[in-house]
Amino acid sequence: MKFLHRNTLAIFLFCTFSSLLYSQKPNIGIVGGYLNSTQNNIGGDASARSVLSGFYLGAYADIALSESFELSPELDFAFLDGSNFGYLVLKAKYYPVQNLYIQAGPQLSYILEKVNNNFNKLGVDMVMGLGYDITDKLHVQARYAPQLTKRNKITEAENIRFNWLQIGIGYKFL
Repeated sequence: MKFLHRNTLAIFLFCTFSSLLYSQKPNIGIVGGYLNSTQNNIGGDASARSVLSGFYLGAYADIALSESFELSPELDFAFLDGSNFGYLVLKAKYYPVQNLYIQAGPQLSYILEKVNNNFNKLGVDMVMGLGYDITDKLHVQARYAPQLTKRNKITEAENIRFNWLQIGIGYKFL
């Protein structure tokens, strides 16, 4: 059953992005930078917090829907102190003034390595942040993404959530 849900989601995302990319001329680029992850363990007798630092690399497309509004799907890979994560982000970007944008949208974060069976590899996050277009091709951005879902599958266990902070630079080549 999980296989069917994954394939349905993949087909839906492919069709959605394909139609958006076909109907608009997207700007394609690469992005990378610093990544900070905070893991919060809440529950039981105490709370614990751990912080990991690393970097992320990815690719994105900016699809202009109007003069001040863009849709920006992004696929990132992150490397944090020996752990690897993947992110699929669908951001809406709004330009309140020239070159400065506000970004927000859903993000799927996925652990790319083997984990305990009582742990969810997939998390759903909410991305929010700011960015600035330095030139037509070069931009900087900072975004924060608190996790909305619980990573632990056991309901009585502690509540494990990741929060992500990304500060990066991007380059549009198409």
